[in-house]
Amino acid sequence: MPEKVKKKNNGKEFENHFKSSCENTSFWCERFADSNKFGMNSMTRFTTNSPADFLLFDHSTGLFYLELKSTEGNSLSVETEAPIKPPRRKKGEPKPEYKPKKSYMIKYHQLEGLTIRNSYDKMYGVVLFHFITSDSYYWMFASEIIPLALKLDKKSINEKDIKENGKAIDTFRVKKKVLLDIEKLVIDISLSKNYVQKRD
Repeated sequence: MPEKVKKKNNGKEFENHFKSSCENTSFWCERFADSNKFGMNSMTRFTTNSPADFLLFDHSTGLFYLELKSTEGNSLSVETEAPIKPPRRKKGEPKPEYKPKKSYMIKYHQLEGLTIRNSYDKMYGVVLFHFITSDSYYWMFASEIIPLALKLDKKSINEKDIKENGKAIDTFRVKKKVLLDIEKLVIDISLSKNYVQKRD
């Protein structure tokens, strides 16, 4: 019987790549645990959402909340508004017909949380993108993503959209390994936020 091929997890690969890129820097870097659910019994009562994938601290520029998104395709779907919660069912009412939720690659609650953090001094809420086919890396402030999708009147944003409205992340080679230039990324993010604040 042929051996079952394990499905590739692009998100985890990007996270590992980012972590490796941070290893030889002076920054403190921490990976947040994935979201988990817990309750008093087998029925789920609460869900804790991680604020981002990584927390990075630099003593001179501040605290960076970084959400990583990776895709083999050319676009990422964006949830542009908060999902509507169904009304609470009263005792005796029939169970409503199940409607599967649409899955988004970039979720509203992620962007909302990062945008709130980005509103504080020396705190940054940023999304990093990796397009596997072109092996290209970009970043955008979380606060820019929903307005961009609405402006373009699209349910997803593609590499061209992000390239034109975001910024590229530089890479460099160490022996046979290609790493992200985290030190330059931190400088670019902090300078960009300062520029926007002064302009506004």
